[in-house]
Amino acid sequence: MLDFFRNHQRLMMALLILIIVPGLGIVGIQGFSNCLDESAYVASVNGHKITRTEFDSAFRQQVDRARSMLGAQFDPKMFDTPETRAAMVSTASCSSAR
Repeated sequence: MLDFFRNHQRLMMALLILIIVPGLGIVGIQGFSNCLDESAYVASVNGHKITRTEFDSAFRQQVDRARSMLGAQFDPKMFDTPETRAAMVSTASCSSAR
């Protein structure tokens, strides 16, 4: 069987291309459509939709700001609460509206 593969390399490459390329195309299109999906937004504040990127950026800025202000007393667990994340959503909407 391996001799068949070795002797018919062009045929095997063509079959692999016919199988793999459409599969990659379907996966690529699906990933692109998920990026544009309306449900990809974290929240909507005053009609402004907040993306995951905007939320992550605002969250990271707030954590960095707290880390620089508190120094050694900084506890990352204080940002891991639902209340803090809800406050970050409004922060993200304010920072992206500027």
